[in-house]
Amino acid sequence: MGCGASRESTLTSDLVHDDENGPNELSSVTDAKVASSSDTGPTPGPTPVWQCGVSLRFLRRFVEEHAGDGCTTGSVVADVIIPRTRDLLCRYVDLIDAADVGPPLYFISHVWRFPLSDVLSAVSEFCAIHEPGSDESTLFVWVDVFAVCQHADVGQQQQDLANLERAVRAARGTVLCMDPAGVLLTRIWCVYEIWKAASLEAGQAKTQPAGHEPSSALAAGSREGSPAKTRDARDGVPLHVAWSASIVPDVKAFERVLIALDVANAEATIDADRVRILAAIREQIATSELNPLVKQALVDSATSESRFLLSLPDATQLQRESAFIRCATLLQAVARYSEAEELFSRLVKLHEGVHRRRHIEVVAALTSVAEMRKHQGDYAGAVEIQREALEICEEVADDAISVSVPLNSLAVLLKLQGNYDEAEVLYRRALRMIEEFYGENDMAVTKVLNNLGVLLRTQGRIDEAEPLLRRALAIKETALGPDDPELFSDLNNLGQLLGAKDDASGAEAMFRRALAIKEAAAGPVHPDIATVLNNLASLFVEQAILMPPSRCSGVPSKFASRRSAKHTHNWHPTSTVSPWCNKGWASSSRHATTGGGPSRSPTMCLAPITRRRSHTVRTLPTWSRPSPNAGCSPLITRVVA
Repeated sequence: MGCGASRESTLTSDLVHDDENGPNELSSVTDAKVASSSDTGPTPGPTPVWQCGVSLRFLRRFVEEHAGDGCTTGSVVADVIIPRTRDLLCRYVDLIDAADVGPPLYFISHVWRFPLSDVLSAVSEFCAIHEPGSDESTLFVWVDVFAVCQHADVGQQQQDLANLERAVRAARGTVLCMDPAGVLLTRIWCVYEIWKAASLEAGQAKTQPAGHEPSSALAAGSREGSPAKTRDARDGVPLHVAWSASIVPDVKAFERVLIALDVANAEATIDADRVRILAAIREQIATSELNPLVKQALVDSATSESRFLLSLPDATQLQRESAFIRCATLLQAVARYSEAEELFSRLVKLHEGVHRRRHIEVVAALTSVAEMRKHQGDYAGAVEIQREALEICEEVADDAISVSVPLNSLAVLLKLQGNYDEAEVLYRRALRMIEEFYGENDMAVTKVLNNLGVLLRTQGRIDEAEPLLRRALAIKETALGPDDPELFSDLNNLGQLLGAKDDASGAEAMFRRALAIKEAAAGPVHPDIATVLNNLASLFVEQAILMPPSRCSGVPSKFASRRSAKHTHNWHPTSTVSPWCNKGWASSSRHATTGGGPSRSPTMCLAPITRRRSHTVRTLPTWSRPSPNAGCSPLITRVVA
């Protein structure tokens, strides 16, 4: 939801919905048409907000007439909806044909910063699968910009927002119109709507909205031969995730957002609104309890959706393919790798049915299957599958650049197996292909440059690795600028290399720059912050660097050198992360003293990456482990879990 709401509205506990691009901070676009042939005649009398769905037919016409050229939802509200309803200070549904307003089948949750056309595309694709053959004129969806009065300080808006939860419950399900990177999951109102949808009792029978004809039954027996189910049952899960057909999900971005998902840190344009929403949430549930609930709701939705799609007998080839990819992406992002692998394997069979085994479409699907095997630790199985993908690609690809992708993927797997020699050969071959196709200074070469550089660094070939990593960084800086978030991994990789060659000052500069870039782009609790904090803290301890007095009282003299610290305290470079580190000491804090005096002991700690069980760090000596009674706060105590 993305309402530009009053600052004093009441939604159970004075909640207001003012999303990132609400009316007070909306970007301008060219003047949009405010007259529409579809917007004729006001409806007689106010309609309860929970019954203010708009027909899919109306939504399609509105987008075509008012939201072309990628206009964001926020821009449409500012340039069309608010001006058109200003005279009457009413809701947009009060101005349109009564035939286009009715009890909603689905509640639509979305973010205002993205195009309204993406919302239409996601909803249309979702309904084509879940409501096939339905008449768009009688299929109603609840969209905040039309259902809620967009004028602040108007009683109608306060009344509409006070009944938001009722609108969620009145619909059969909530559809999350997801963006490529999962930004929706960082917005406080969208998280609130997910919570309300998920709080509906699993398996609860949702009543059919009045005036809506039920969809035809689906003989959707599971693969094990379970009884047929109707489309609207969906195992009682009321939450759905939908993407626009034009959107390609960013798996890595999704994974990071889900790992970092914390209701307490969700955003709103107006901080006072965020505070009120959190207060209302905390009246019913602790945010620490809500975080796993929201994540589990997304997992349950993806799992149910995958079962539904696998049993769907009447979807088109394109619908199945796109739905499988998007559903598998979400499962992958929440680490449900075996289920994601099942969907990608089904995708391979779909392509084989339409094309043949040796087809370029099969290559991408096989690569995804191999990726899921890798995540499950089956490196041998992943390599076997990826070799087949590469063999097919080399045989059927129209150009060499297409071969570079499976080449790089196979090299990654071989590196994980410890087969460095073959991995290096494949990386260099992929690099030559990309350079010949795009040029030596194109952004496309940076991924392989980084991979090859890291491989060489792992082998101790520092002098060979450094030029590759610096070249990748220089290319990105030239193309994107010095502060772009895309530079994070390059800076982190180069920092690790400089640390390995005992260039402590150079490594620290890289890590601090990476930290500043990521914090500016993603805030202080993003999982990538833990990565660079971990590396930075490791550098400090490894080099026995004395921190400024404001940060740390200093390292005891007997640890003044890295050699003495290692030998005196029996360092183990690949030992498992210690229990205290697993608890997630994570954000930067200043030096603290006890009773106004000096710190009783120096306390440095590593910030762990808690999302990877296999992650290892150097075990710190006892003196550096933080304790509840330590007089000095840890150098790094920023919570990232």
